[in-house]
Amino acid sequence: TRALINSLDAKQPVFIQAYLSPEVPRSYKEARTNLAGLLREFDAVSGDRIHVKIFETIKYSPQAREARERFGIQAYRVPVTEESAAAVNDIYLGVAFTCGTEEFVIPFFDRGLPVEYELMRSIRVVSRAKRKKVGILQTSARLFGSFDFQTKALTTDWSIVAELRKQYEVVQVAPDADYPDDLDALIVTLPSALAQPQLDRVTSYAGQGKPLLLLVDPLPAFNLELSPQELPQTPFQIMGAPPPSSVPRANVRPLMDLLGVTWPSERIVWDNYNPHPQLKTLPPEIVFVAKGNQADAAFHPKEEVASGLQEVVLLYPGALRARGSAGVEFIPLLKTGKASGAVRWDQLVERSLFGVTLRTNLPHNPEKEGHVVAARVRGASAENPVNAIVVADVDMMGEQFFELRRRGVETLNFDNVTFLLNAVDQLAGDSSFIALRKRRPRHRTLEAVETRTQVFEEQRRKENETAQATADQRLKEAQARFEAIDLAVARHL
Repeated sequence: TRALINSLDAKQPVFIQAYLSPEVPRSYKEARTNLAGLLREFDAVSGDRIHVKIFETIKYSPQAREARERFGIQAYRVPVTEESAAAVNDIYLGVAFTCGTEEFVIPFFDRGLPVEYELMRSIRVVSRAKRKKVGILQTSARLFGSFDFQTKALTTDWSIVAELRKQYEVVQVAPDADYPDDLDALIVTLPSALAQPQLDRVTSYAGQGKPLLLLVDPLPAFNLELSPQELPQTPFQIMGAPPPSSVPRANVRPLMDLLGVTWPSERIVWDNYNPHPQLKTLPPEIVFVAKGNQADAAFHPKEEVASGLQEVVLLYPGALRARGSAGVEFIPLLKTGKASGAVRWDQLVERSLFGVTLRTNLPHNPEKEGHVVAARVRGASAENPVNAIVVADVDMMGEQFFELRRRGVETLNFDNVTFLLNAVDQLAGDSSFIALRKRRPRHRTLEAVETRTQVFEEQRRKENETAQATADQRLKEAQARFEAIDLAVARHL
């Protein structure tokens, strides 16, 4: 933070106006204290580069009117369950940043937001008139809000789009036209849902060495219809009813071959590791990547995108492997643990009279080696100058993870948002925020309980294998007896 502040131009100072309630509920006291304290520190150490004014603001006061009219900052109504003893219903935790004609406003500081990072990013945004440009390819994932004429419903932007807009100029990129030449990075989700000519355009773009964040997914939990595999037919379709319109599946292999990555689109990764006792009912296909999963390197220690992260969650992710292409460096970023494996898509997904469902109680036999679920690929030669980060899950940037981040649930402090923003930063060539973004209190899991649990799980797995082997042997013996009886009866007849 000090380095970033010292890089500011004193001739173009940043003015910060904070509108804070003097009294807030207990659940917001820490957020207010941190916010006010950091603002005063910024003012103290920055010299003439940053000027801070803090206005104690209550509803219907002149400060409240100024905050609303100048910056659109309004009171936030606290839910009844979070009220303090003083029954404070409406609070102000808004901050406005201005530098010359540039302006950026954070209307409300949710208690889960990393205060130091949010403040420093906002300062940098207004102090630099020109932002880097990030393109998001329009795919069936629909990261941008739109109106669906079939369902007559209006959808809003995904939170990842709003988060990127705080730092970058974010543009929609049409899949059927030439991409803008001035993109600093391109984000592509669900390439298998593109038409083949559209996917070929992505492949050509990646082959030029342009920065690419590629998110593939064997089973998008937010919309199973977008899976690379065709969904099984319903009984009504089998009886002759017309099948629903399906998304054409493009061949993603040429793109993955170019990137030096093998992605079996029918394989879904699972991991028995789960450090959260309150979430033990989740299926193992909800994958928790953390240092406690016994992987040799759950987070790559030398890649700044992943090093220092504590926990990332993926929903029904895929597996990535190095293809062994000459001149392409494959660097695992996120890796599952030793108690992990993979199931086939057709084992997990079934369609019934009530729609598509996911089977439970599938056998999960660990494969002893972790699976890579996100990787950095770099071309090491002029013949293949690829520059990409590949993630085998789109659901990891779902709305639930942004909501958990905003709410600041202490035991569910996942690094999904941090990892995604780090990836975009590195690809776009601006790593100044990566170290700051990863700073947060170290969360310790119940390590002793985890160790005992892992021993128990291993013992249970061995017992299941023994029981299964015994059952198979007895089935063979019974089958042999049946065949012998059947043969004897045939001879008698």
